[in-house]
Amino acid sequence: MQRKHLPLTYSIQWGNPYTSPPNAQPRTLISVQQTGAIRSAVPTAVQIVLDRVGFGSGWALAVHVQPTVARKFKPETKAKIRQNNLRKRAQAKAPLFADHIIAHALATKPAYYAGADYEPTNTKNHINPPV
Repeated sequence: MQRKHLPLTYSIQWGNPYTSPPNAQPRTLISVQQTGAIRSAVPTAVQIVLDRVGFGSGWALAVHVQPTVARKFKPETKAKIRQNNLRKRAQAKAPLFADHIIAHALATKPAYYAGADYEPTNTKNHINPPV
């Protein structure tokens, strides 16, 4: 499986959140997104602006990683993963009683181990418990 490289965003931003940039400039001077496996240290356009404003003037180089979307599994895949994890946990905790523990868990939460979305059963700490 090939490793996926996350896109990076390089920007020059005003570094102090409690003050405003001088001369009514925007809080972000430049922002450049870089994708792919080959990345230079800092993009050329950002480096040019950084050299112009200089360090110690209140501007900061910021590097942000773009978040990825969480992977969604099919219910069949969820069920298989959950049942395998249950089996591994039961075998590790109590190998002699693993079959009993697995049967009890499957009987207690059949929908969960069938791949349904997780819904907590403890409503004590919820703000608006069901009426």
